Amino acid sequence: TEIGDDFIRGTMPVDHRTHQPYGLLHGDASVALAETLGSVGAALTVDHEKFMCVGLEIN
Repeated sequence: TEIGDDFIRGTMPVDHRTHQPYGLLHGDASVALAETLGSVGAALTVDHEKFMCVGLEIN
C-alpha cells in the first residue's frame, strides 16, 4: 500500500483466492479492493471532529 497527498494505491494477488474459474480476476475481488482503499483513504483524510465517512456506491 502506498499513500500520498492526493492518492492511495494498493495491490492484491491474483491467485486461487481471487480469480474466477477462467483464471481472470473476479469482479467482486476488484470491488473489495476499491472499497477498502476508499475507506482507508477517507478515514485518513477527514477531520473526525467534524465529519464521518459512510456509504458505498460502485457502478
